[in-house]
Amino acid sequence: MKKLKDLRRKLSSKFSTPVKVGDILPSLTTDYLVLKTIGEGVYGEVLECLDIKNQKIVAVKILKYPNARQNAKHEMSFLKIISPLNHKNLVKFFERFKYKRQECLVFEMLYRNLQYFIIVNPDRIPLNKIRAIAKQLFMAMEALSTVVQPIGFRAPEILLGLPYTNAIDMWGVGCVLANLYLRFFLFNADTDYEMMRQVVQLLGQPEDGLLHAGIYTKKYFIKVKRTNGSTWRLKDQSSLSSLSEKTAEVYNESNKNTRQNFKDC
Repeated sequence: MKKLKDLRRKLSSKFSTPVKVGDILPSLTTDYLVLKTIGEGVYGEVLECLDIKNQKIVAVKILKYPNARQNAKHEMSFLKIISPLNHKNLVKFFERFKYKRQECLVFEMLYRNLQYFIIVNPDRIPLNKIRAIAKQLFMAMEALSTVVQPIGFRAPEILLGLPYTNAIDMWGVGCVLANLYLRFFLFNADTDYEMMRQVVQLLGQPEDGLLHAGIYTKKYFIKVKRTNGSTWRLKDQSSLSSLSEKTAEVYNESNKNTRQNFKDC
């Protein structure tokens, strides 16, 4: 897994053009002055910029190569759904443009996110604050007919290729709220297989009936013949990382108390 992450970083640096504070990013509608870097991840870098024409602060996300075009297409398909809604609990998208062949997406500037909220609460976040965040998430969900789920928040129905309902959104919100309360991710995965492996490890294997019906079941499981029929077994992928030691340790130590605390919510 470390080798895979190192390869991604090398490919990203090879295909990306460095953007510095003070650079001007021109689009068809305005120019953006780079003020500072907000953050960087596997798929892109986010910059705080000044929209020079309209004199307002925005966030510009520069997608990384080599999958920038595919990622932009994927993200734009979702943005086309949420942009017309104009909902106060959904981030506003302004435009898409290219800077030196790099895909750029422009959003309203949000100065606080959930990671910031965790940092400024060094102990445990009070339940009344988590409830307030949950309310905002549920209000946003009401405005959406579908949700694009990152891997670490992806419901088993999506992984297996089963018919799904709005319950998958509840799964995603539950993962977010658990992260806020426990202060670690329930599923620390960056591939579909690793996500499924951790789901099985934490919650148990899905029933055979669901696995028989899943379009993508064979990505994760192999069919095993037995005298009384056949069943499924999770593929052995020893080359992939296991559930992180930190996650496992913290989960095992706090599991009993955590379940009790959730009951008290």
